[in-house]
Amino acid sequence: MLTEASEASRRPTVAIVGAGASGMLTAAHLLRAASARATAVRAVLIDRNAGSGGVAYSTNNPDHRLNVTAARMSAFPDRSTDFVSWRAHESGDRDPGAYAARSEFRQYLDDVVATARRAAAPDVELARVTANVAGIDLQARGLRLRLQDGVTLDADAAVLALGNQAPLPPTGADELLGHAAYVNDPWAQGALERLAPGGGLVVLIGTGLTMVDVAIELASRHPRAQLLAVSRSGLLPRAHSAGRIEPQVGDHAGDPDESFAELVDAILAQSAAGSRHWHQLVDELRPRTQTLWRRLSTEERADFLDTRHRAWCVHRHRMPPQVAAALAQLIGDGSLKVRSGSVELTPAGPRAVEASVSGAARRQAAIAINCTGPSLDPRTNGDRLVQQLLADGLVRAHPVGVGFDTAEDGAFRSRDGVRSVRLFTLGPPRIGELYETTAIPEIREQAQALADTIVSRLTATTARAA
Repeated sequence: MLTEASEASRRPTVAIVGAGASGMLTAAHLLRAASARATAVRAVLIDRNAGSGGVAYSTNNPDHRLNVTAARMSAFPDRSTDFVSWRAHESGDRDPGAYAARSEFRQYLDDVVATARRAAAPDVELARVTANVAGIDLQARGLRLRLQDGVTLDADAAVLALGNQAPLPPTGADELLGHAAYVNDPWAQGALERLAPGGGLVVLIGTGLTMVDVAIELASRHPRAQLLAVSRSGLLPRAHSAGRIEPQVGDHAGDPDESFAELVDAILAQSAAGSRHWHQLVDELRPRTQTLWRRLSTEERADFLDTRHRAWCVHRHRMPPQVAAALAQLIGDGSLKVRSGSVELTPAGPRAVEASVSGAARRQAAIAINCTGPSLDPRTNGDRLVQQLLADGLVRAHPVGVGFDTAEDGAFRSRDGVRSVRLFTLGPPRIGELYETTAIPEIREQAQALADTIVSRLTATTARAA
């Protein structure tokens, strides 16, 4: 319990660490499942920030849009039109094919949780706590979460809705950490406010979706800024098709006996050949990805990550047409240049850096921003909680080197491979086990299944104690 005792705190307690999409969806489904099973539960949603939505949905820039259509963003697996209906009620936009602003989805998540709270049974409660979770310790009959300022919370189970990890510094950029002209995490509070109004050269390290968001944001704030995006491949995310692409005879996601790598190779080949039908093939393959990924050995998964992951992400995680058009405009008018190669950064005084791309002449930059996207290996995660859990052996990294090792229901596996009965996760932390696990259609299914699992266990425990 939190340091002060209360009647409510003696109910079975489930801590949810993280109020991004994964945490919010878990909270909503937990309230619904507990109420349906007539199981008393106190859920505590904990986040270091007072708001909700996490990194992905905390933006208020209307040009930052969802990467999929509204029709695929429902919080509920069995109510596919829920987000579309919500938007129709809130704004009058009934288009299931709309790429809504990400801030709209944050508001939707808030409403989903608020509705679940209002509809919950009297002995099913959700509390919100703004705090960092510094550590989690096993107790005789549960868990103890150590929050800031010595506050503790005792819980029967905890869901670590950690979302994506913070990015790692690019190779050679360690010495720039803390430098006024270097931003390692573009989504940290106030990170993009460091650029002076005059603009100047801005080096964006990475050319994926993070770079796209940052470029659009900076261009709107500083129209005179010169943006230079650099990555080893120089590949930009592909765009969703603006209209329906009719299937062709023979178009399919491949032979069911083919491996995931072979199917991906076939789709990438279609794209390289100029066919527009690869969009359809990507979407057909997506529902099968988890099953196909699990068939691969650890070595085969590692090889895929080394040889195909980047090219697949370019095709799998596409830009909305509006965002692609905005990016094309920035490139067309010269505001943004995209280069392939390596970038070397060195300090140039207290408020500037020098940048050299693949050995070319050095240029002074007003700021350099790490846009490489989230780190995938939890062993490199600087978060205090993650490091404590790894050090204590309560969790372990997945053998493939990305994400955590988890059981079928999202339970963490300990250093010794033992499946936890109290610590769970969902979404991006399960990438090593599932690969396709970072988007709402997969996260909502995991949230619903995880809520059912936890409530079933609490119900059984309560029955045994009666």
